[in-house]
Amino acid sequence: MNLNQQVGHRIKVRRVELRMTQQELAEKLSVGQSNLSHIERGKRDLSISLLAEIAKALKCKPEDFFRWPQAA
Repeated sequence: MNLNQQVGHRIKVRRVELRMTQQELAEKLSVGQSNLSHIERGKRDLSISLLAEIAKALKCKPEDFFRWPQAA
């Protein structure tokens, strides 16, 4: 899994935790639902500004998308 896929997966997990649909998040970001789908699947590169907007909409910090659980 590459970095875009990992970050996209974390965005999706956070969105689902908040019980938000792709359409709802896309509207908050003023992007299309299909564009958000590409982001979540790691098929699109993210700008820092868009990553910050996503984090704000998902009530977290941009760096949260790069934090991974540590192995025990």
